[in-house]
Amino acid sequence: MPIPAYVFFPPGFSSDGVFPGALVVHGHFTEAKEGLGVQWDSALHAIGLYLAQQGFVTLAPDTRTWGSYLVANEASNGHNDVVAAAQSAAGGNFGTLPQQTLIDNLLSGTVLANQAQLRSIAVQGLSLGSDQAMWLAAVDSRIGDAILAGNYISFGCLNDPNLNHSCQTVPGMSARLAAPASRLLLDAGDIAGLIAPHRLYAMWGDGDSQFTQTILGASTTCGQSAADSARAVYGALGLSTGFVEAPIHGMVHEIDTTSSYQFLTGKTPVDQLDYGTQVSVRWSAV
Repeated sequence: MPIPAYVFFPPGFSSDGVFPGALVVHGHFTEAKEGLGVQWDSALHAIGLYLAQQGFVTLAPDTRTWGSYLVANEASNGHNDVVAAAQSAAGGNFGTLPQQTLIDNLLSGTVLANQAQLRSIAVQGLSLGSDQAMWLAAVDSRIGDAILAGNYISFGCLNDPNLNHSCQTVPGMSARLAAPASRLLLDAGDIAGLIAPHRLYAMWGDGDSQFTQTILGASTTCGQSAADSARAVYGALGLSTGFVEAPIHGMVHEIDTTSSYQFLTGKTPVDQLDYGTQVSVRWSAV
């Protein structure tokens, strides 16, 4: 099944030029690729279009069971939940949705890489998109920097049946069971070790309820636990500057475009109000 997506080209794009690339993936948002691509007032803040304005070639796909990417037997938009995972996206086998979205994103990475001569490919996601970006950065050697917005959390939290992360569970690693976190085969810090030596940015809004979730008996929040373990892993590898955790004042469950660009490039962008007209109109749906 084709994956609906937007591809955005920066001003001055030519097929024989060399550009940075970015794959941006959404989460549980009915805007899907529209929010990543054209809706500045959504939680996704049109990050794909924004990065294109700043010189990136970007690809913003729909996530399986959202937007226009509906799977067999799915009647409506935005059903990436227990029902969809069990009945449609996973064909009755609950727990395979993360593997399926990983395969989708591996394909999307190939599509992006074929758009131009890319000197690098970053991945960024919000919410469930953060989970997708995490796994892609861990297994795809083509991916460099990773920005995980609003949902880099401990697998113990994914393992907690009282928290709503069912579509992210991976059988054998983060099964949705009431088992102690110590019984998990992998945790967020282990995935950070797979992403290293590439850089990892855990982005949080200080008003984001995902960041403040805590499992019973834990001394730190779900987000802080993951960040602490990632920091320890990067430190042990001698890459302390490769992990960045930056709660952003005044932001909730959303992507911050400016800090994303600063992390990826080390530069401060000149923000413009009329973003849409500043980007080349040479974009297309694929």
